[in-house]
Amino acid sequence: LMNRLVFFFNQIAAALKDEFPDRSLGFYAYSSHVDPPTTVTPDPMLVPTLCFFGGRACYAHAIADPNCEINAAWKRSVFDPWTELCPRFGFYGYYAYSGSWQGPQMMLRTLPEDLRLVHERGGYYVHVDGWRNWATCAPMLYLLRALLWDVDADPQAILDEWYALTYGPASEPMKAYWETLERGYYQDGHTGSKPDAPERMFPPEIIAEAWDHMRAAEEAVADGPDRYRRRVAIARAGLAYTDAMALGHARAAEERWEDAFEAGRRALQVIVRSRALEPAPSITPLWPRDEQTWVWYRSWDGGNSSERLTQGVIDGWQQQAAGG
Repeated sequence: LMNRLVFFFNQIAAALKDEFPDRSLGFYAYSSHVDPPTTVTPDPMLVPTLCFFGGRACYAHAIADPNCEINAAWKRSVFDPWTELCPRFGFYGYYAYSGSWQGPQMMLRTLPEDLRLVHERGGYYVHVDGWRNWATCAPMLYLLRALLWDVDADPQAILDEWYALTYGPASEPMKAYWETLERGYYQDGHTGSKPDAPERMFPPEIIAEAWDHMRAAEEAVADGPDRYRRRVAIARAGLAYTDAMALGHARAAEERWEDAFEAGRRALQVIVRSRALEPAPSITPLWPRDEQTWVWYRSWDGGNSSERLTQGVIDGWQQQAAGG
C-alpha cells in the first residue's frame, strides 16, 4: 500500500516543487500504511509522520530498548528504514492516549528517551494524541511540553521545578504522590499505550500510599495560598477517580459485578463534581464546542469525554455480567 501511496505523492511533489521549492508535503505513515515503501523512493519534498501505535508499540518500554521485542521490531522495520529514506520526518506518539482508561498515564521514564531518539535521527516535529486529563496525568503532560523545547534537558530537574512551583508548601508530598503513581504505572504491561490491567498497576497498596501523600499535601496547603490548594484538589480528584476505577477493574476481574458497578458510579461522580474545581481556562478551543478544563477531557462532540469513556467501561462490565 505504501508503495502505491508514495508513487502518488511523488507525482504531486513533481507538479509542485518548481513553484514551491521551499515547501514540504507531509503525510502519515499510519494504520494500514505504516511500513516504508520497498519499490519507490520518496521525493525529498515528502515528510512522513511515523506513527508508533497499536499492537506494534509498547509504551511500557522505550523505543530503543533492545530487550523489548515489540519495540525492537518496530524500530527495525518502521523507524530505521523510514528515517534512512527521509532524513526529515515527523513522529506521532500516543503518550497521552489510554483508550477508555482515564486514570494515570505516567510515562516519565520512557518519554524522554523516545524524544531524544527522534531528535537525534532528525525528527522535524512531534504529534501527540490523547486526553487532556491534568487530574491524572499532569507531570507527564508537563514534561512532554518541556522536553519538546529541549530534549537534552534533565527530566528530573524539570519535574522537581514543576512540583515546587505548582504545589508550593506541598511540593514534597506531591512529588512523593506522583512518584508513587509512576511506580505503579510501570509495574504492569500495556497493549500499545493502553494499560492491560489497571488493577495490577494501582493495587490497594499503591492507592493507600498515594492517599497518605495526598493527605500530607492537603495538610501542607491548608493555610497557604488558594492557588496551591486548588492544584492539590485537582490531583485529589484524579486519585479519587483512580481509586474507584482500579477497584472496579479488580472487582470485575473477580466477577463481583455489583461491587464493580458501584465503583464505576463513584468514579463518574468524581468527574462530574470535580468540574467545578477549575473553570475553563483562557485557551482557544480546538473546536467550537470544546470544553477546556484543567481537570478532565471532553472532546468537541462529547463522544470521547471522560464520562462517556468511563461509562463505556461500566457498560462492558454489565455485558460481561449478563453473559454477553
